[in-house]
Amino acid sequence: MRPAQGELDIDFVRHGDNGPASRWVNHACIGDRLQLIAPNAAFDGNGGGFEWLPPDGVRQVLLVADETALPAALGILEFLSAQASPPQVQAFFEVPLCADVQALNHYTFAKIHRLPREKQLHQPPYGQSLLMALETRL
Repeated sequence: MRPAQGELDIDFVRHGDNGPASRWVNHACIGDRLQLIAPNAAFDGNGGGFEWLPPDGVRQVLLVADETALPAALGILEFLSAQASPPQVQAFFEVPLCADVQALNHYTFAKIHRLPREKQLHQPPYGQSLLMALETRL
């Protein structure tokens, strides 16, 4: 987010035209306007959105995300990295391709399992590799 320039980067995962965000991104053109509702750190009331706020003193966190939830999971990692003593994190991220795996080595408090679906010989149904990884690694 770059407030001074009035700019914001948003990652979208396309799912056809069956949801408002997918529909918008599939038909968006340069210059189209978008209204955002987002948390405002300066506002101490209920902003109406959803925030992930771990309980005080949390020592372990499990993150499970496919590519649609990856931006939120990375936001959680970023939030935790700012803590004086971040909790231990086990993160399982399923993505379509090996090329989609991001370097996340700077999160030293987190053990990140990358699960590109293309590496699997017999590709299980969508999300199934996450379940299999959780069963075998936890």
